[in-house]
Amino acid sequence: MLPEERRRAILDHVRSSGSADVAGMSGRLRVSAATIRRDLRLLEERGDLERTHGGAVTPRLGTAYEPVYGDKLRRNAAAKSAIAARAATLVQDGEVVILDSGSTTLGLAEHLARRRNLTVVTSDLQIAVALAAGSSVEVIVIGGRVRSSLFSVIGPSAESDLRALNADVAFLGADGISLTAGVTNANLEEAAIKQRMLEAGQRAVLLADHTKFGKTNLAKVCDVDAFDEIITDEGIADEDLAPYRLRNPHIVRVPCEVERSPC
Repeated sequence: MLPEERRRAILDHVRSSGSADVAGMSGRLRVSAATIRRDLRLLEERGDLERTHGGAVTPRLGTAYEPVYGDKLRRNAAAKSAIAARAATLVQDGEVVILDSGSTTLGLAEHLARRRNLTVVTSDLQIAVALAAGSSVEVIVIGGRVRSSLFSVIGPSAESDLRALNADVAFLGADGISLTAGVTNANLEEAAIKQRMLEAGQRAVLLADHTKFGKTNLAKVCDVDAFDEIITDEGIADEDLAPYRLRNPHIVRVPCEVERSPC
């Protein structure tokens, strides 16, 4: 494979998955890790991607940028599936669960569909449809305005609904997690919904794949220590996660299927 063909393969993978790691691409393309690092450096210089610790992600498009739902589903699918499976173990039959909007919480909902006597409160219409289509889970959708192409409900009515609720556990997603800015979101109204979810849950769990770490988005949701547990994947190294563990020691990394979709 010619160098430019290799770089195109790397770029195609980053664009489809949202990220790539050096070890995974080295094995996939059968070249050394040093070669992949040189390719990533060149691609970053061109503005095609943004390098991270041990890999690369799609380039930053501003703190208010948010991909549409379909793009979220395709990015880091294996990592999100592993995170969702771990999150499901924290839910007991009979509980009231809040699910934030997002692709990882949608994966969690698919696990919860098999539970009994469960009540799920959500701001995500895709989650509501998935649970209502073939499970005995009671689904409560908060009222409000639906975000186009993202299928989440926001606005004063949605916030009011959440203020009136009490749940056993709330599962939230994030667009960015930073040591300086905390947990952030690309949309102000979405961030307000997340804050109300945090208040309504007796326990709070953050579900965030490794690409969210080190990023800062428009609106702050809360500090890193606001969660009883943070679940991520092994795409972030121990040394990179260490400063976050000083803020919140309850961070869990779960393995994912590297061969199918590198973490």
